[in-house]
Amino acid sequence: MANFDQANPIPVPLGRWVHFEIFFRKASDTTGRITIWQDGVQILDHANVATAPTDLLQWDAGGGSNDISPAPAAVYFDDATISLARVGIDG
Repeated sequence: MANFDQANPIPVPLGRWVHFEIFFRKASDTTGRITIWQDGVQILDHANVATAPTDLLQWDAGGGSNDISPAPAAVYFDDATISLARVGIDG
């Protein structure tokens, strides 16, 4: 497993909802993929990566940051969806 950083991070604005969509292809070999969109803009795409070391897979929503301002901050999650097709911002 690896951690990936955005080449050119888009700030998450304060005081408004932001839509994140994640495509995750589970694979213990290098056939996996992770793609992330923020408000419809692709911000991360890594193909040919191992995304799950075992068949056990757990999904949960959360957030983390090494650089958040103002600190501390509250982050709220709403309307989580699991789908076989891209939902998009108008979902």
